[in-house]
Amino acid sequence: MRNHIINPQTGKIEFVLIASFNQQDQTLINYKERWQIETMCRAMKSIGFNMEDTHLTDLNRLSTLVAIIAIAFVWAYLVGIDKHKNINSIKLKKHGRRAYSFFKYGLIRIAHTILNTMNTSGFNQCVKVLSFT
Repeated sequence: MRNHIINPQTGKIEFVLIASFNQQDQTLINYKERWQIETMCRAMKSIGFNMEDTHLTDLNRLSTLVAIIAIAFVWAYLVGIDKHKNINSIKLKKHGRRAYSFFKYGLIRIAHTILNTMNTSGFNQCVKVLSFT
């Protein structure tokens, strides 16, 4: 199956080749959803929280950790979107992709505001993103 998607970062059409024997119309939709899950797992494991470094084996503790990291992921993602839209847009690289993902952009902002104790208004803005008000 050959189809295209519009890159939300650049607005340009990108072609995607996906092999499927059935439900070809649904395949691209499934691929987009799967890619979002892959992005979240990557953030939880290697580019953000390094969850595997804990070496937890107890199922209860591991499930608690996953729940906390999922909440932190959503928080960082929302803070990244907020900063991109309202404060400073993420710069585009020469190839047209953003320099940071929304997750990484938000995580950097949260870390900066926590480590910079003089910046209480910045931290309050990060927390406000979670309030949905």
